[in-house]
Amino acid sequence: MQSWEDKLIPREGPWSPLVEVVHLAGLVAVLVVLWVGSGIEGAERQFHDVVGQLVGYYTPAALAMLLAMRCGVLDVSVWMSWSAGSVVAAGILHAALPVEGGIHAGGWPVLAFVAAAFVGAVIGAVNAWLVRMPRLPALLATAMTALLVWGLLQGLTSERHIPVHPRVFDAWHLEADLSSMDDDDDELMRPQRAHAPLSVTRMFLVALIVSAVLLTMLIHHNRTRNAPLPPTPPARVRTLALVAGGAMSALGGALWLLENNAAAVPRLPVHDLRIPLAAVLAGGLVLAGPGRSLLSALCLPVGMLIATLWLIDGWNFNYRGYALQMLPPLAVAIAAGLVLRTLAQRRRRDATGN
Repeated sequence: MQSWEDKLIPREGPWSPLVEVVHLAGLVAVLVVLWVGSGIEGAERQFHDVVGQLVGYYTPAALAMLLAMRCGVLDVSVWMSWSAGSVVAAGILHAALPVEGGIHAGGWPVLAFVAAAFVGAVIGAVNAWLVRMPRLPALLATAMTALLVWGLLQGLTSERHIPVHPRVFDAWHLEADLSSMDDDDDELMRPQRAHAPLSVTRMFLVALIVSAVLLTMLIHHNRTRNAPLPPTPPARVRTLALVAGGAMSALGGALWLLENNAAAVPRLPVHDLRIPLAAVLAGGLVLAGPGRSLLSALCLPVGMLIATLWLIDGWNFNYRGYALQMLPPLAVAIAAGLVLRTLAQRRRRDATGN
């Protein structure tokens, strides 16, 4: 018997192409309205922020939630995997503070990032075990894991920030060229110019993570395109989604250190609400059939772009650290997806005569 989470996986074949077209057209329409509605000056101001967010710290976590959703698993532990990766990487890099004027650059960041990914994978493995062995609903299992990790982080770290020396990543980026700046140039631009190489490094690493996932999905699709679609994904697929998702989320948290020089201990077990909104907008609950998971992953940057634009210019309402203005578009996106799926299911019943 299928669980209620299994029913989230879109498998309506006969109307999938039409649902796909409607979904993509809706994404483009919303994007145009948000971008044009901000005006020329607003769009220019947003450009730098939004482009950075497309390959930002939370993109790997959003991709992890999307892939889990496509496997019928609602993973709400991605936020704590992200935070745990950031804290673990910062703890390792904290040991690389200057000693007698020197700095341990290069090897330490690699160790810190590998450790962060390992911790995230362990969190994902705990999620997978809870889902498979006690057979807990994934939503409950991942929530329990998230609360456990949150409690551990609160107990193990007495300070709100774990500092990282700004030069610890010297071997990872090119030096900023400030020689071309004139004395008359705005002094406010100097720290931005000096900060730019690490921003580019972060965007490159996020793009590399996303590209590796897309390539893996493409290879898997080419190998299984003629195989029959099972009623539910195998248990090993769900396990892989949770473990890989935990590792990706943790790497995203480690990337936070590139530009912030400190890991913030999470105050809340759930923070940036753009993650679920981007996953739903990408088609996590709508696009059905073989290869549609790959299409959903390709749509994720557009979903993150829409979510970021709404966060910047949408209705602003923050309550105890939560950007509650993200909830209305999330509810609308889920409702629209359910409507499209209901129509697709009705079309399927009409086509089969059942």
